[in-house]
Amino acid sequence: MKYTILGIVLILTCSFLSVYLLKRITDRTEVHNFSRKIQSRLPERQRSWELGQRGYYIAGKSADAIYLANIFRPYHLLSINTTTNAIKELSITRGYDTVRSSNISIDPPYFYLVDQARFHIYRGSLQALVAERYIDDVPFFSEAVPVSNSATIFRTTQADKHEYTLAKRTSSHQLKRMPGLLEKQVDGLFCVDGKLQYNKARNILLYVYYYRNQFLCMDTSLNLLFRANTIDDVSQARIKVADVKRDHARMLASPPYIVNKKYHTSATKIYVNSRIKAANERKDDFESSSVVDIYDLSDGHYESSFYIRDYLGNDIDDFRIYSDTLFALHNNILVTYKLTFYP
Repeated sequence: MKYTILGIVLILTCSFLSVYLLKRITDRTEVHNFSRKIQSRLPERQRSWELGQRGYYIAGKSADAIYLANIFRPYHLLSINTTTNAIKELSITRGYDTVRSSNISIDPPYFYLVDQARFHIYRGSLQALVAERYIDDVPFFSEAVPVSNSATIFRTTQADKHEYTLAKRTSSHQLKRMPGLLEKQVDGLFCVDGKLQYNKARNILLYVYYYRNQFLCMDTSLNLLFRANTIDDVSQARIKVADVKRDHARMLASPPYIVNKKYHTSATKIYVNSRIKAANERKDDFESSSVVDIYDLSDGHYESSFYIRDYLGNDIDDFRIYSDTLFALHNNILVTYKLTFYP
């Protein structure tokens, strides 16, 4: 089946909504046959900030500030000084283009703004906050991660069929696709849905599937270093898809079974917020917390897990770990924690 641009946008939209809006769909009472090694000491809560509006996500960090962007305000940033705790509202200045839906990431000294409707990428300095057209020659992508001044990694579709693949674009403007990295189980789109991140300290890329117990580690040329499994036993994506003939689109026919909700890679670790309860976990602990599993990036082996307790009745929507400090968004509240077990 051939898909129109509208159809592809619907695919992308459903992919985003399946994780952002359906985060509580997984049956958290289902019994799974695996065990966790839970850290005995909880992260220590240090500071919290009431953000007011919902829809914030963590965009990144500079030497002295954490940055938050908002899905409802495409040019908006919040900067929170990690020394003085001062909050500053920032506005990105755009040129002649109008962006209605954006995703912003911070990689000092730059910010990157992705136009999710036109598939353009803008870049600017954090100091000036002026967005300038950076990449506009990739016809479709659903993930974009810059890895250098001249190279960006994309999740796009294969040239001959509408299934997700990873690709690298360099300064020569060539897009080199790497089919086979994302392994199809159902449809090649929703079944391989996940999140791409770049670990700058190790100069490697991570891709964690949302709906199965696996993640990939690659170099910046998209050569596979290893595949590893998260400790749960959900090896097959539990999804149902349907083709919408009128719009030549593909959509989720029912809510997906989410395995890995969020993750962050930092230094030599990958931290995965799992939605799957282990056999040795108490129901009360699991349902009143977000559990984070720690894996080592040498070969992906599991190390241990820890709980982030719900804050004012809210579990975590997003998180980042920098050194021994964890930043977590609980609904519209940003909370910092000290990792007491940090090596």
